[in-house]
Amino acid sequence: MEVPGENSEVGMRFLPTISLQIDYLAPAPLGAWVQGEGEPLRVTRSLVFAQGLVTADGVPCARVSGVFKIGPAVPSNAVE
Repeated sequence: MEVPGENSEVGMRFLPTISLQIDYLAPAPLGAWVQGEGEPLRVTRSLVFAQGLVTADGVPCARVSGVFKIGPAVPSNAVE
């Protein structure tokens, strides 16, 4: 998905959390495959707005949304 104002370098920066909301929808059964997917909604000069969904065996169990500050670049020696 193309996000207006998205900067390809945002993924290589520290993103301190400004706000994080988690809505628990259902329990994840023991032994279930738990998977999360997130997407940026909007990227501005200094903030990233994102949302995501966590599923357990394909059944939604949590919805998340957050706002993150675009911080300094991650040092190249810190990334494998």
